[in-house]
Amino acid sequence: MNNPVTHGGCWNDYAEDFRSGIGYRFKPSFRYYSIGFRVVKGKPPTKNAIRGGCWDNDSLFLSSSFRVDSIPAFESSFGIGFRVVKGKPPAKRVSRGGSWYSNAECCRSAYRDRIKPSYRHDDYGFRVVKETSESVYRGGSWLDPAGNCEASLRGRLDPSFRDDYFGFRVVKTFTSNNKQKERLGMNNLIKTIRIPAGTDIKGNNVEPFEMGETPVTEQQWVSVMGSLPERQLELKKPYEPNRPVVEVSHEDATAFCKRLSEQTGETYRLPTEQEWEYACRAGTTGKFSCPESELADHAVYDQESITDVKTKKPNPWGLYDMHGLVWEWCR
Repeated sequence: MNNPVTHGGCWNDYAEDFRSGIGYRFKPSFRYYSIGFRVVKGKPPTKNAIRGGCWDNDSLFLSSSFRVDSIPAFESSFGIGFRVVKGKPPAKRVSRGGSWYSNAECCRSAYRDRIKPSYRHDDYGFRVVKETSESVYRGGSWLDPAGNCEASLRGRLDPSFRDDYFGFRVVKTFTSNNKQKERLGMNNLIKTIRIPAGTDIKGNNVEPFEMGETPVTEQQWVSVMGSLPERQLELKKPYEPNRPVVEVSHEDATAFCKRLSEQTGETYRLPTEQEWEYACRAGTTGKFSCPESELADHAVYDQESITDVKTKKPNPWGLYDMHGLVWEWCR
């Protein structure tokens, strides 16, 4: 997570800690008698990192871990050059929701972090979104006014909707070897909650979708993938069926969604950022989907270890553990 950096050393540090390139990260809530701050007036300048040292530096500056930050406009007659890298910069993926280890600030609906897709840790998990499509209806009906019968008018409804003013007509097509994909009876493995269409907090429209009631559990993972994640097996962690599956990367989560889709005949994927925050807020506009004074009843955070899913209350739309428990990969 993006914890603040301290620089400059303090009254009881060694001289090594006073170097301009030395910094340490702590949680935002961390307090200590040797950590203070100073203010800067104005907007912070954009800085670029300089690495590798130069011809007149000593060996300390040549260390692979040493870096100096400089404003882009800085010019020097010697010692600073550059090299190019072919290809796009490494992509990072977004994680949201905080975890059992996080403080309350990191569990906010709006909080986000970016991290390499290959990252794995015991406070990172994910949940799936089941893609659902609403069916289009057209033409008006017997109880509609003339305006609803215009050729250009269309509407959308859940495919399961039935009423006495809805029918259909067929189109005949010619196909051959049209085989229906065999399903493996796993459609009920992951319970999903239907998220209604609406407008997110930024005013953008959100289409309806179905989202996992909880982060993916170890039981769900094993049912789809056949065994615990490789990293978890290496660490010899015991099987806990109702715990969120952790030690999984974004690639792992994507592979799970692909395998689940193949096995069920449905389309599963990771939620987009917009979908995740929209579902997390569940129609609310505050920091959390519950009053801040009740957060402990809805979120697992600031704990010493991970817990099972659904040990806290759900949000207003029936989703559990959207705040805390594990960071959740987004699409």
